Amino acid sequence: DVRPNDDGLPADPTDGLPGPGIPTFEEIAGMRTPMVARIPREARTAVGMAFNWTASKLHASDATGFLRLAAFAKCILGRPSSEPCSLGRTIIKRTVLWKRPGGFETLWSDAVAAAARRPPFQPSQDERFTVDEGDHDASRTWLNTAVDVDTLAPGVARQVTAMASRGHFSKAVMRMSAAKVAVADASATAEMERKHPASAVPELPEPVDLPVESPTKRKVRNTLRQFTLGSAAGLSGLTSQHLLDMTYCPGDSVYAALGAISARFAAGAIPQLARPFFFGARLVGLVKADGSLRPVACGDVLRRL
Repeated sequence: DVRPNDDGLPADPTDGLPGPGIPTFEEIAGMRTPMVARIPREARTAVGMAFNWTASKLHASDATGFLRLAAFAKCILGRPSSEPCSLGRTIIKRTVLWKRPGGFETLWSDAVAAAARRPPFQPSQDERFTVDEGDHDASRTWLNTAVDVDTLAPGVARQVTAMASRGHFSKAVMRMSAAKVAVADASATAEMERKHPASAVPELPEPVDLPVESPTKRKVRNTLRQFTLGSAAGLSGLTSQHLLDMTYCPGDSVYAALGAISARFAAGAIPQLARPFFFGARLVGLVKADGSLRPVACGDVLRRL
């Protein structure tokens, strides 16, 4: 039974499985790359249009569309290791390639190659944040009303100054006394698994496309504004700030796309392969005062929405 896709072309019976060059959900989740904190103003319309196009390709029986959605941020919004032109122009070029045949595979290959050139990620108190030079002095002045920034460890001072320069003042204050992040090794993994043992996988019905009413633009907009400034990303790397930046795209298309995705998630109209990725979470272990770990889970922003 071969039914047409939204574009009127016959659907490939093998569409449920990713093709050559397309990453798996596990590979997308495991690839770490620095992300832009804000979408450059000149690129917001292009990114919003690319996101709308990606959302239009979602089908309950087609895992490839959800792989595109999962890899969207890492392919489009990853910070380039070198910037031959402006960051905004680089992102716009990616959005053009994204919608072309083979563009997903090419951009993913480029993202993997860029990640391989960077040194391995090691969480520490000295993890670097980028601080806009123009906001540096103003941010430190504000922070000095709460604590003498010069008494903080250099890495912590960089982080809290960066957060304050972006307007994330509450997170900057919390970071001053934040717990240390545990290294993701076998010992830490075993301790967190002991505290939260895995349960049996439930038996779920096959996904189907159901007629579910999408939330209104006002509902989507109000929900987006309820996210805390600087909310962390899940496995996809997409943040609530990225979604807010995309809504600057003219018209209501981004709100409509987000509403349609929310309705699809609520109805369970998502392939089985994609559910652990979008309904799962990125797990971080924080070291408590007694040396034990406190697991903190960061779910995907689209599921939280």
